[in-house]
Amino acid sequence: MTTRILLIDDHPAYLERARALLEEQEGVEVVGIAQSGEEAIMLCAGLRPDLVLVDYQMPGLNGIETTQALKAQDPTLAVIIVTGYDYEEHRIAAAEAGATDFVSKLEFTDELSRILAKHGRSST
Repeated sequence: MTTRILLIDDHPAYLERARALLEEQEGVEVVGIAQSGEEAIMLCAGLRPDLVLVDYQMPGLNGIETTQALKAQDPTLAVIIVTGYDYEEHRIAAAEAGATDFVSKLEFTDELSRILAKHGRSST
C-alpha cells in the first residue's frame, strides 16, 4: 500500500529536500506541499493524506496550532512535528496538540525509515 504524505514547512528548500527523500522511498507518495498551516488545513481535507509532516515554527499558524486543527478535522490522521528546535517543551506541546511523533530536522534523514515503518499505511 502507498502512504500518502502532505508536507508543511515555510522553507521551500527544506520542502524540496524532504520531498526528494520521501519520494525515494518505496510505497510513498507526496500528495501535497503547503507553506503555511492555513494552506495545509485547506489542502488536507481534499487530499486526504495518511501522514502529515509539519514544521514546528512557521509564521501564521505554527505547527502546534496546525496539528490541533488537522486533528480536529480527522482525529485518526498521523501528524508528525518536524523541527530544527528539539527542546523538551516543544515535544510536550506537540504531544498535547495530538501529534503522533516528533522528529528533529537534523535527524530526519536517519529517522525516515522509522517514521514510515511506524506511521505509514502498512503499519495501520
